[in-house]
Amino acid sequence: FYYSFEGYTQEVELKFIITNYLLSLLGITCDAESLEEIEIDDFNKQQKSNIYFDKDKIVFKSNRNSSRGFYVSTSMDENDFKDSYLSKIRVVYE
Repeated sequence: FYYSFEGYTQEVELKFIITNYLLSLLGITCDAESLEEIEIDDFNKQQKSNIYFDKDKIVFKSNRNSSRGFYVSTSMDENDFKDSYLSKIRVVYE
C-alpha cells in the first residue's frame, strides 16, 4: 500500500494520518470531516506531547508548539484514554 501526499496541504495530510492510523489504534472510527479545528490555549501549548486528552475530546497538534490543531469528540474518560496505548500512539504520531 502506497499513498502519496504530493499536492495535498499539510492539513489534509494530518487529517489523513489521524483518521486512518491514530484513531484506529484507539478503536475510534471517523472520517476526516469529523475532525474539528481547535485553537490551542496557552495552558495546552505547554503539553509535552502533540496528542492529549482534554475533557471529552482527543486533541492532535501538528507539533508541540502549535497554536492550532484538530480534535475528535469521544465518550472515553481520561483514564480510558491513558490506558489505550497512548504511549504507542505518541511514538507513531511523532
